[in-house]
Amino acid sequence: MKVMVKTQPGISLSPDNSSSVEAGVKVSYAFSAVNTGNVSDTFDLTISSSMGLNWSLYIDRNGNGVVDRNIDPPISDTDGDGMPDTGQIDAGSSIKLIAVTTIPPGTADKTVDKTSVMGRSSRNPSLTDSVNFTTTVKAPKVTVSKKVIPEGDQPPGTELTYVIEFRNDGTGTAYSVVLTDAIPPNTSYVENSVTVDGASKTDTPNDDDGVSVVNRVVTVNVGDLLPGTGGRITFKVKIE
Repeated sequence: MKVMVKTQPGISLSPDNSSSVEAGVKVSYAFSAVNTGNVSDTFDLTISSSMGLNWSLYIDRNGNGVVDRNIDPPISDTDGDGMPDTGQIDAGSSIKLIAVTTIPPGTADKTVDKTSVMGRSSRNPSLTDSVNFTTTVKAPKVTVSKKVIPEGDQPPGTELTYVIEFRNDGTGTAYSVVLTDAIPPNTSYVENSVTVDGASKTDTPNDDDGVSVVNRVVTVNVGDLLPGTGGRITFKVKIE
C-alpha cells in the first residue's frame, strides 16, 4: 500500500523587534526564517521602510546576531528568479538572518521608521510571512537663549552682564558642543568675567577650562550634552 503525503509549504519569520538609536548610527535586527512546511523551500525576501531606508540582509552563519566580516555573506538570488532569497531551507529547518541599515545624520529627533521584511515561498508564491522592525531616532535638540542685565539704554561706564542659557531638549546626546558669542560693539570685555554654571573661568586660550576670549569672541567648550541637561554661561562687558 502506497501512502501519498501532500506537499505543504510553510513559512514563518520572527521575531518582531524595536530599538532607539542615534542619528548617523548603524542599527541591526536579527531574525529567523523557518520552513514550517513538509518540503524544502526557498524564500524570496523583500524589504519596505516607511523612511525609505536602505536596508541590507545578511545570512548569520554563526548565529551571534552580529554581521561578522568574511563570515556572514549578504543574501543573493540563489534560484535565479531575480529576487534575493534565503537559499534552500529543508523542511522543519531555519536560517538566521540580520537586517542592517544606517540612520541618516540629521534625522529629526523621535522620527520613527517602520520596516517590514516579507518572505515569500517559492513553492507557493501566495504564501508569505513578515517580520517587523520599529526604529525610533534619538537626536539632540539644543536650544539657546540670551538676555542682558540690566536691560534697556544705559550710560557709558555701566557694566552689563550677558546670560546665555542652553539645554538639550532632544533624546540624543549632543557631542562636542561649543558655544560662541561676540562682544557687542561699543563695549569692552571685563577680563576673567566668564562663569559657567556659576563657576568662574579664566580667559586664557590654551588652559584646560574650555573658555577663551579671542578677537572679541567668547568661546565656551561645553563638551557632550546629554538629553535633558543644560547650563548657564555669563560674562560682563562695560559700555564705552
